Amino acid sequence: MAETILYGTAVQLVRKLGSPALDEIATIWGFKARLQKLKSTINTIKDVLLDAEEKQAHNHAVHGWLQRLATAVYAADDLFDEFATLASRKQLIGGSNFTKKLRTFLSRTNQIIFAINISQKVKTIRQQLDDIAKDSTQFAFIIRPHEDDRAPRTLRGRDQTYSFVDTEVIGRDDDKKAILGMLLASSSDDHDHDHEHQHDVLPVISIVGIGGLGKTALARLVYNDSQVEKYFELKLWVCVSDVFDIQVITKKILTSITLKLGNQNLQKEQIHGELWNEINVNNNLEMEDLQSQLRNKVNDKKYLLVMDDVWNEEREEWLKLRALLKMGKVGSKILVTTRSRKVAKIMGTVPPYELRGLSEANSWELFQKMAFEPGQAQQQPHLAEVGREIVKESANVPLAIRTLANLLYKEDENKWLSVKSRGLAKNHEDKKGVTEILMLSYDHLQSPLKKCFTYCALFPKDYEYDKEILMDLWIAEGFIVSVDQRHKKR
Repeated sequence: MAETILYGTAVQLVRKLGSPALDEIATIWGFKARLQKLKSTINTIKDVLLDAEEKQAHNHAVHGWLQRLATAVYAADDLFDEFATLASRKQLIGGSNFTKKLRTFLSRTNQIIFAINISQKVKTIRQQLDDIAKDSTQFAFIIRPHEDDRAPRTLRGRDQTYSFVDTEVIGRDDDKKAILGMLLASSSDDHDHDHEHQHDVLPVISIVGIGGLGKTALARLVYNDSQVEKYFELKLWVCVSDVFDIQVITKKILTSITLKLGNQNLQKEQIHGELWNEINVNNNLEMEDLQSQLRNKVNDKKYLLVMDDVWNEEREEWLKLRALLKMGKVGSKILVTTRSRKVAKIMGTVPPYELRGLSEANSWELFQKMAFEPGQAQQQPHLAEVGREIVKESANVPLAIRTLANLLYKEDENKWLSVKSRGLAKNHEDKKGVTEILMLSYDHLQSPLKKCFTYCALFPKDYEYDKEILMDLWIAEGFIVSVDQRHKKR
């Protein structure tokens, strides 16, 4: 996906090449003509980048061409950072007589060396880009207008299609009932030893299945059920992800406890003070203090701990954590979600609950609610027929169904037929098939959104970022252009 940044970088290069400061510098040292040719080459390549970006997912030759292009474009970007430095010197030196003052600022020898060096770099990059542009003819790329070059328009949001999904999970009633049965099953000791601590075996129930089946959604359904609320005195949720660090997990558990108990015991105005102070203290504690804090907070409670998205297959690491978690009243339990059967086998004390795809009826129900307005499927039977064929490509995986339905919401029949013709059913039983469907959704994002989305890959998995800071970073990278700037460009 990194290739999608190319268009934005190319646009920025064209803007830099058109700046008055750069034009003045190039005139002083005599490589203005080379810059003009470079600008023309970049413009030519920029016009076909959107088409190349889409084709590269299914054409290795195009992917290789884009990689070559990326190397040359980023080299050009680095070069023009040097020009930006000179432009800033212009501001520091000040005044309208920039040429005279810049010549004074640099010695004549340095001027000559700089001119030769920069001119050669411009020539080299232009030759590389010329060769790349010539090679592009074999792919018959189509020139596509870019969103930034069109009149400003409002992007059609799809939030409304997610609203009912957030509050309603389709087709998981039986799965929820089964998990609840395991969580709420009490041994004969539960009532006789209600105030005693955990037995040697801490019950661990695992939900296992491929990505996109809705393991986390099912766990949330169970976690928020009223019966669970009554049965467990303390509910904790920790996203473990692919880094199984006992100290980090313990801190997350303590943070979850602090937030849970804080919301129950503190007045609203106290939460932002006392609560976050305690969380910060927990983050600074060593392991010995952490386990002591954990026991103090949990030992007298019957708790449910959900460990979401576990990847660790090292049994020894799990045994260390399990020893730490053997606390609380009898009846405390751990619920694990994982894609790995090995993880489920290592951690679970009972056979894992293997989550399957939705039934055909439930798959169609989910797709229909996401892809159509109420009643639209009945009013457009030809579109519904195409939709049913598309649902078959999803392997009854909820995430894939939602992705395809979101992609087709309020689109015309041609778009539906195009998605149907992609033949996504191959390899749909593994994560590669789901990834292909997700990539289809990504491919149909507008280019500015692709750049913003791809940028998020720089953050670690499960990282909680501030949206205002993220938007500032997008703006700093040039991914977001204001309406005023668009008008100025025209």
